[in-house]
Amino acid sequence: AGLPPSRNARSDIQIGSSVQIVPGYQLTLRSEPGPEAGEEIGYMAQDQIVEVVDGPVMTRGNSDTIVWWRVRLADGTEAWAAANTSDVTLLIPAE
Repeated sequence: AGLPPSRNARSDIQIGSSVQIVPGYQLTLRSEPGPEAGEEIGYMAQDQIVEVVDGPVMTRGNSDTIVWWRVRLADGTEAWAAANTSDVTLLIPAE
């Protein structure tokens, strides 16, 4: 929607990637992409590896474009996860 590229989202994530959250953070998973969109489905914990299945969807953050990816958890649950905030990177390729 005409938003600038994100400074904090990793550019090496794509559909089919396995990703995990940056150590020290917990990530809220949502039913729709956006910080207030849809409803909270749960959380992604440190060391949890998920598969990217759709996206990206871009939303406007305070000072950066927020990149949302739809991820599939090990139990089959699918939800939207923010790859970043305006200040930090949240999702990184799994090791």
